[in-house]
Amino acid sequence: MKKFLALIMFLFLIAPVAHAAILSFDDISGQDAGGSMPEGYGGFTWLRFNSLNVTTQPLSGYANSNVSGEYVAYGNGGVIGELSVSRSSSFTFNSAYLTAAFRNGLSIEVKGFSGYSEIYSKTVTVDTTVPSMVDFDFIGIDKLTFSAYGGTAFGTNTAYYFAMDNFTFDESVSTVPIPSAILLFGCGLLGLAGVNRRKK
Repeated sequence: MKKFLALIMFLFLIAPVAHAAILSFDDISGQDAGGSMPEGYGGFTWLRFNSLNVTTQPLSGYANSNVSGEYVAYGNGGVIGELSVSRSSSFTFNSAYLTAAFRNGLSIEVKGFSGYSEIYSKTVTVDTTVPSMVDFDFIGIDKLTFSAYGGTAFGTNTAYYFAMDNFTFDESVSTVPIPSAILLFGCGLLGLAGVNRRKK
């Protein structure tokens, strides 16, 4: 029994622990307004997303979109063609800050895919005045898609652009820590061992 308990504790100590990573886009150097996202930035493929220095766009919602530093990612959520973030291995999309560029009350639909299967969908409404922190908790996905619609334009530009900052993710495909699962399994076995001992 002591050896069994020691094994459980050993597995608890060596089991991997997922740590969330944050892509702030502030380490993108040499990019001005409209610059394409660097290939493989953060380990992802960014389709139809660009990087932006918000100080170059003072008369739009971009000026209010940064949470850290001066850079954000942006895309046209109403564009024909896929607007997506993907990678070759599964990840958990935890959260991000989203801000509309030109339309108040802009709706952004975010979908999470595993392979070709859509397993998550969430629609949020954002404004141009302040970034909205959105929890997604999309687990075990390999691609995100974004589309935007609705809202009211506050100027002459009526496009469905939006900004994204502090993209938070981890490479775990489960929010249940592996050590907890091991401990639950171990406790169950200990309970069975106790029952068997009493019967004897």
